[in-house]
Amino acid sequence: MIPPPPIEKLAEARSNQFTLLSQDELKNRVRASQTVFDDWIKEVSAKGFDGPALLKSARELIERFDPN
Repeated sequence: MIPPPPIEKLAEARSNQFTLLSQDELKNRVRASQTVFDDWIKEVSAKGFDGPALLKSARELIERFDPN
């Protein structure tokens, strides 16, 4: 079985455009999206789950399995 091409190759084959962000712009977007994480933590915590721990675990899994 032949493995699928990397996602970047698929996107290029479809003529998708790529926009690379500077580190400053990336930091700005992360900061701007923090309210989404805060709201999610409140929502799942209200349901009896440990929101901060779940988010931490998700981030650790992304870090562990992200090939980049």
